[in-house]
Amino acid sequence: MNAGCIFTIIIVCIVLVVVNYRSHPFWSTRPGPHWYHRFCSPGIIRKLPAPIPPLHNRWLIPTIATVDSAELYATLLNTSYHLSDDYKHTYTKEYIASLLQQPGVQAIEVREDGIVVGFVMSRPLKATRYGIFSKVLKGSSPGGITLIDFLCVASTVRGNGLAEHLISWIDTIVSHTGRRVFIFEREGRPAPISIAAVTDYVYKQIKRSINKSTTRSKRLKVIDTILTSQRWDLVNESDIQRWANGDNCWINMENNAYWIVEDAFMCDTDGKTFGIVLAVHGDGAINHIIENAPWDYIIAPTDIVGDCSEWKPSSRAWLHVYNCIIPDTVRLLTS
Repeated sequence: MNAGCIFTIIIVCIVLVVVNYRSHPFWSTRPGPHWYHRFCSPGIIRKLPAPIPPLHNRWLIPTIATVDSAELYATLLNTSYHLSDDYKHTYTKEYIASLLQQPGVQAIEVREDGIVVGFVMSRPLKATRYGIFSKVLKGSSPGGITLIDFLCVASTVRGNGLAEHLISWIDTIVSHTGRRVFIFEREGRPAPISIAAVTDYVYKQIKRSINKSTTRSKRLKVIDTILTSQRWDLVNESDIQRWANGDNCWINMENNAYWIVEDAFMCDTDGKTFGIVLAVHGDGAINHIIENAPWDYIIAPTDIVGDCSEWKPSSRAWLHVYNCIIPDTVRLLTS
């Protein structure tokens, strides 16, 4: 390769880095695996807890989220989480409170003038199967993995470093419990950084059924069948308990078809509701869901739907991108 070719390659790389930064100013500056790490390392694992973040010139140190403030968190999520012109979230204080009370869940909030303007939640992954996360999670144990979710900043204060502030503090708090590897679930088109997995969704309007009742014993049988027959990358013990006991989940079986569908806590501009398909097993499961689901719309991953010709592409918030976010010093794995 002559000098001219090498120089051209260098210029192209510089241009890509600049474009990446300007297109994704937040994600491009997050410590952790970026797109260029694909060329030098199979993944990263932190060995030490995160240090205490520096004081911010505007934001106070976050405080631990409490069940008593669940209604405030629900209000924030309903007004500023996954903003879309097509639908709005309808989280209830009861649902948020139930999440905060799950074992191992930790969440923090930030207030300004007495109003909650920032919120983020973490939960341990106890039943994780590595699967598509094998490169990122190499060298870790299931007990050391955390899912970071519900990162929400009020739309009125965005662009002032609050998201980074929340990530740094939840990382510090959780990493001192022994969980050092984070899987960060974010919504939207993927930025050009190292991505562990992407789940793309489609949706379909259906004729709403009025009955979704199932017995507890049937719920447990369906959950057990699906968990043992499918690879689950982001499941924990609390999820299973929520599905088995919660009123927001529809679990059923028809002949040899099994499914789990949960309330998506969303409605369109006309107030029509959405259910999200979490898992199916057996031939015809998705058809049974369409015919009997007690929601107006069904959202489902494309790999579950199969033939998507009669389904509509997902909106921005129905594309889940999973990244490993580690906001402090890390050691690149070489083996």
